[in-house]
Amino acid sequence: MLLRSTDRQPIDYPREGPGDTAFLFDAFLDWVAGRRNDHPTSVDDNLDCMALLFTANTSADRGEGVDALHFLNEAQAST
Repeated sequence: MLLRSTDRQPIDYPREGPGDTAFLFDAFLDWVAGRRNDHPTSVDDNLDCMALLFTANTSADRGEGVDALHFLNEAQAST
């Protein structure tokens, strides 16, 4: 789920072998080691994910629904 529209393209990963998380972790390690030029994710991907996590945690703490875009907008304003 993307909280906002973007022109990002999904990266291809082999269907055989490690799953999504393991593939991204391996790709990240390859990037750190200089074996690939592109980072496997983007700041925008990570902001979306963190906004959803903060929304879920805050919703659970408050016992009510919380606007995920609020957290995303706060994160974008602070960068």
